[in-house]
Amino acid sequence: MENFEIKHLCSYPSSNFQVLDKVLVQFSNVMDSLCWFFELARARKHSFMGLLVDFQRR
Repeated sequence: MENFEIKHLCSYPSSNFQVLDKVLVQFSNVMDSLCWFFELARARKHSFMGLLVDFQRR
């Protein structure tokens, strides 16, 4: 059963994998930005406007 599923997955057109890859890359970029934003917010407890200015400057 597992072999069949693996073959089935590999028989998909490569474009499906490219789309999935792009989605994953976008997702990881968003996660990186969020992590960076929260790290900054925790490191320097300034006003929210200050954080927005820093975020735009990035």
